[in-house]
This record gives sequence, C-alpha cells and structure tokens, in this order.
Amino acid sequence: MLAIAIGIFARFDRLDRKLFFQDEAFSLLRLSGHTLGDYEKLFDGKVRTAGAIAEVMRVTPQHGLGDAFSSIVREEPQRGPLFYLAARLWIDAFGESIAAMRAFPAMLGVLGIGLAYLLGARLGRAPPLGIILAAFVAVSPFHIRYSQQLREYVLVADLTFLSTWLLLRALDRPGWVRWSSYAISLIFSFYASVELVLLALAHGLFVWVTTRASGKRPLAQFALVALAAGLAYAPLVLAELGGRHWAQNGVSWEITAYPLSSFLIKWAFNFGAVFYDHEFAGVRWAVLLVPVLLIEAYAYVRVLGGAWVDGQIRVLGLALTAAALIPLVVLDLILRARFEAATRYQVTTWIGAELVVAGVIASALASQESRARTWSLVALTYLLACGAFAAFADRSYVVWWDNNEHISEKAVAAIVSQDRHALVIADDNDYQSTEILVLCRYLAPSTDVMLFHGPLPNVTVGREPVYLFLPTAAVRRQLLRGLDAGLGLKNVSPDIGIDIPDLRPPASAPRTVEPGNALWRVMFAPEHDFLKRLRS
Repeated sequence: MLAIAIGIFARFDRLDRKLFFQDEAFSLLRLSGHTLGDYEKLFDGKVRTAGAIAEVMRVTPQHGLGDAFSSIVREEPQRGPLFYLAARLWIDAFGESIAAMRAFPAMLGVLGIGLAYLLGARLGRAPPLGIILAAFVAVSPFHIRYSQQLREYVLVADLTFLSTWLLLRALDRPGWVRWSSYAISLIFSFYASVELVLLALAHGLFVWVTTRASGKRPLAQFALVALAAGLAYAPLVLAELGGRHWAQNGVSWEITAYPLSSFLIKWAFNFGAVFYDHEFAGVRWAVLLVPVLLIEAYAYVRVLGGAWVDGQIRVLGLALTAAALIPLVVLDLILRARFEAATRYQVTTWIGAELVVAGVIASALASQESRARTWSLVALTYLLACGAFAAFADRSYVVWWDNNEHISEKAVAAIVSQDRHALVIADDNDYQSTEILVLCRYLAPSTDVMLFHGPLPNVTVGREPVYLFLPTAAVRRQLLRGLDAGLGLKNVSPDIGIDIPDLRPPASAPRTVEPGNALWRVMFAPEHDFLKRLRS
C-alpha cells in the first residue's frame, strides 16, 4: 500500500518541471487540428515571433475535434486517435499549460493501478495477487514515465488491463452483456493503438489454450466478438492504408539496425526498466539492475516449467509477453531495423513481465515452504524498493528516455530571452522535426524567429544578437565561408550537466540535434550586412 501511495504521488509530482519535448510538441500539433502542411509554411524565411510559430500548437475553437481526428488519421495513421481526441477534450476543459495537459495521462496512470488490481485479483481468485501487481505498476519507472507525458502509451496500458479483465469475466460467466463489454473494450483498444490488435491475438491464444477442455463454445464466442470489433475497426484500417506513406515516414528513423551489443544492452535495460530505472547517468547505480534481471529470469523459468503459478496466470503472462515482442523481432530481422528496441512499442510485453513476476511471488508467499516464502518476500521488497527509489531519485532529471539530446532547449530559451532584441534563425530539412516548436514553447512570445528551408535567405539583419539554433551542416559551411569577411561564430550552447551513454550506432554524418550544437551566436561588426554577405 505504501508503494501504491508513492506511485500515485510520483505521477503528479513536478508535472511542469519535466522538459516539454519534441514528441509532446507533435502531440499538440495534432490536438490543435493543424497539419504538417501548416508547419511547413513557417519555413519561408520570414521573421515571426515565437508566439506566432507556437500557434500551430494552440488549441482554439477554429480547429475542433474533427480537425484533430483528420490530422492524426491523414498524416500519422500508425497512431490510434482515441487518446488524442480524449486529450483534446481535457485541454478544452482544463487549459493547455504543461501541468494541466500532463494531468490527463497522470490520471490515466492512476486508473491503471486500479485496473491492474482488478486483473490480478481475478487471476489470483483473491486480493494478494491484485495488490502485488498494482504495487508493481504503481512504482514501475516504465508506467510512471508514460503517465507524465502527453502520449498515448499510458492509455495502451490501461486498455490492456481493462480488456483482459473483461475477457476473464466473460469466460467466467458467459453472457451477452459481458461479451459486449469485452467487445467495446476491444474496439477502444484498436482505436488507441495498432499494438492492441496483437493483444487481441494474445487473448485468442489464451482462450484456446485455457478452454480446450470445455469444448469449442468459448473460442467460438471469442471469435465472434473479435470479428465484430474488427469490423468496427475497419474504417480506421482503410484510413491507415490510405496514409501508409505518412506512417512509413513517421517510423523511418527506426529503419537502422543496432549493433548486437547495443541490442543486448537495450533488452537488458528494457526488461529492467519495468521495475527499476535511474537513467544510469551514474553507472554505479546500474548494479541494482542485476538482481532485478535475475528475479525476472527466475520467474520466467518457474512459469515455463509449470511450477507454482496457476495455469491461467502462466498462459496469460507468456501470451502478453510475446504479443508484441515476437512480431517486432521478426519485423526487425526482415527489415534490419530496431523497432524492438523502442520500449514504448511493447507495452503488453512489460505488462506480461509484471504479471509473470507478480504471479510467481504471490504463489511463493502462499507456499508451505518457508524458504520459498522468505525469498519471495525479499524479492517483493527489493523490487518495490527499487521502483520507489527510482521514482524519487529521478525527480532531479528533466528529460525522458532517449531524449537526452533535447535537454538544452529550455536552457537555450533562457539564454536567448535575456535580450528582447534577439533574433533566432533555424533551418530544417525535415518538417517532422519539432525541436523548433519545443524552443518556441519556452521562448518569450515576442522573441523574433526566422525559419527557412534550403540556403540562407537574402535578408538584412539590423540588430544584434543573432543566434543560430541547431544549425545543419550546410548552414555551418556557409557560415564558415563567411568568416574571412570578418564574421565570427561562437558556440554558446548551454552545459546540460548530464552525461548519459547513447546506445545508438554512430551516425554516418554529424547529427544536427546534439546538446553541443544547440546554440551559436553570430559575431559581426555593426556595419556588416551579415546575411547579405553570406548570401553573396
């Protein structure tokens, strides 16, 4: 119960302190009903205020729910619209401050703790398994992280718990009301994430394995319900097929294979992060991950061996673990990609891991063997302590997994905002890049910003200071060519004060988005018409 209380507190703690990062900026672009075309128009070389650029993230009555739905389905069909439509209604009611927006996923995160209890209690036929599973979910770094950002993954977890619990209820006492409830949950699940289509397959496997002795009726009922839910999902499937080129662009960054060593490290991190994650900025804390992985490995060995746990727990835990894992591994082998390394694409996998460990510990606590009760109590205490420790220790961090390069954007805004006459110049060769939107969220609304695409535009700068934000290699080359004309370029990127290993393979060309390349100040004499000289 203490762990559950800590988890609830952690979900709402410092919601506005964590960095508003590029994925959330993209969420706001969708929620506001704007499109990439609206964003693209801003890269025309004209000087605008940061507030004017941020308008593409502003929720207004002029762009309603229909526009938000259209923006998602047309340009990002790989995402289900359910979370974004619900978040839009929330923002309409409570405002679009960072804390107010994130309160919605935080609330969903608390709901997930309760749903985990319902699922565990039903599987264990008694409260203990429900309480243990709810406690794991409460202090899980994975669940806490996604309960604090404006993305759909916390809703995916909630619907995994809810639809699985409703399925078990329908199997317990079949009836049209219970099967209808499960069907509705499946429809919501499909409209929340394509990953939950795989969850339905896991449910089908579970029904087939656990009800074979009772005849074909339960499997037939499940198949009928799944078919009805699939037909209700068909309109979105057609829309997704129509926008598949946008979906391919949206995940193109994953079409790069990791080295085997990076895959192994990522898998260890991912499985460990279900119970413990301290970002490992201090490598010394990584040692706490070793017992976590050993406990998980032991639990899976026990489950695979058929010892201790109930048959339903065993089948469901393994089915959930494999639901997204196996398809992504196969996809990566075919495409030589790295989808499986992205933690957020396997919500069902991590819930399966929590269920397996909770099931083994709950069974051992009820065992007649004193040794089994002792080790299970130690394991339970250790896992909950690790999660609680991570929940409090990570309060000092302001970034999320794999977003450490973006930590400087708020600090950049603080530097630029020191002078109300400052001009920020930024180019972009990929309109899906949203670092500029993040920066404009933190800049004073009156700050002048010029966005361009291609060569530097031929305009006159009549004031200082002039800053370059995340200049690409092409812009840097232009600037270097202008140095012999008495121009200078000084790197004034803020010190992010954090050093976290990057598991990504080395890029073939220097990356634009790096903390050390965040902000450059142009040094030139007042009489120089700076950008005209560069243009010539």
